Amino acid sequence: MKIVRIALIFMGLMAVGIKLFTYEYFYADDPTSGIALRATPGLESRRRIQSQPGFERDRILIADENSFPGIGLYRSIVRGGWFVLPTLAGIVWVATRLRERH
Repeated sequence: MKIVRIALIFMGLMAVGIKLFTYEYFYADDPTSGIALRATPGLESRRRIQSQPGFERDRILIADENSFPGIGLYRSIVRGGWFVLPTLAGIVWVATRLRERH
């Protein structure tokens, strides 16, 4: 059970990091989309870019003309997984701590 607790805590921290430090971008006039690493933390999940210079200080991590692999997983993490995974980790942590005491 300890491994499950550690794994959930790790996944929860990763999900929060993904939510705060990445966003999905797409161009207004081009089918290209992808994921970019933002320079400062934020809660914005999708950003419409007018042109290539629209990235100021952000770095492109993934770019694809149609859709990149893992788009469904990424969207589920930034929509609700960033909140659900840490909450679940907290519940498992409290439950295992209570069970260890009794």
